Amino acid sequence: MTEKAAPGTRGTPPLADLQARFKRGLLTGDIVDATALILGGAVEPNDRFEIYRNNTRASLAQALATTYPVIQRLVGEEFFRFAARQYIQIHPPMVPQLLAYGGEMSTFLAHFPPAQSVPYLPDMARLEWARTQSYFAPDAEPVAAGRLAAVPAQDLSAVQFGLGPSVRLVGSAHPVFRIWNAHQGSEAPSFKGLSGPDYTLIFRTGSHVRVEAIGLGLFAFLTALDQGLTLAEAAQTAVEADTGFDLQGGLTTALARGLFATLTPPAP
Repeated sequence: MTEKAAPGTRGTPPLADLQARFKRGLLTGDIVDATALILGGAVEPNDRFEIYRNNTRASLAQALATTYPVIQRLVGEEFFRFAARQYIQIHPPMVPQLLAYGGEMSTFLAHFPPAQSVPYLPDMARLEWARTQSYFAPDAEPVAAGRLAAVPAQDLSAVQFGLGPSVRLVGSAHPVFRIWNAHQGSEAPSFKGLSGPDYTLIFRTGSHVRVEAIGLGLFAFLTALDQGLTLAEAAQTAVEADTGFDLQGGLTTALARGLFATLTPPAP
């Protein structure tokens, strides 16, 4: 004997399929499959669905505005809303967490024709996204200066450092740090005449994300350490980038700010 379908379920797609159709309609505008599943009534299915779609787009656009406030101020709210709508269609959210949304903004702006007249926007997006990543990065106990002092002198050159989870480095041929910094007050910023490059260090202390301008030498030094180079190799890389780089000063700065999460001496 065959089982009978439960009342009201005949022909109903599986839940995963329903969710996929609904999501596709919300994010792409392809609403035919979704509205076919909505019962008619005083309000037409298309109109009912558009309420959800408008709310979804508004929520995602607001999430982008929260993550990229300086970009919104640079281009204006109307242009930002227009760009956000295009971004949402191309880059729909992949995880159910608004705070994790928007990581492709730099790539999007680099290929978005209406934004080409402001060439530093992609790098500004990198800086603002790095701030968000830094804020939500896991906690880690920073390496104390005493640990480096305990390493035998003959082993110092082969020491490796690992940057903390909240540390981000953003280099740009444009003055993105200075433009970003000019927009931190409530007054209309003045940043005409600025030229690049800028090198930015971003890290979290407690619950506060700090954004600082650093020199090319320190930027190259920290980037090299983050790539797994030894202290000696990273110092050489930094000097090649900036002949005035001071290794002792760079280490002091990094340790004082708690930028290192690991210190690995050479194997015996």
